[in-house]
Amino acid sequence: ASPTSSASDVAHDGGRCTLCSLPWHRSGSHQACTLPCGHMFGLSCIVAELRRRRETPRERRERSECPICRQGAVEQQVRRVFVTAEAGSDELQQRRRRASHA
Repeated sequence: ASPTSSASDVAHDGGRCTLCSLPWHRSGSHQACTLPCGHMFGLSCIVAELRRRRETPRERRERSECPICRQGAVEQQVRRVFVTAEAGSDELQQRRRRASHA
């Protein structure tokens, strides 16, 4: 199931989860988060992926790993990233200006 959100909850920094391609949220189940390697995901997506990798018989191991770079990672290492409503606002304003001049 894909995370649901209101327009006010979506982080307006242009960032998207690399697992589901949906925008990150400023809070809640799909909040932007990072692993120790620095790759960013939606919280619910990366937690589910780390658990899946640990529970899959073929991949069962004590530590899971980042789905992008394969660096070891466990659920306890997932860190939330706090994005303000203003994040990326310069970029949004530039896009609006370009669109109005087109």
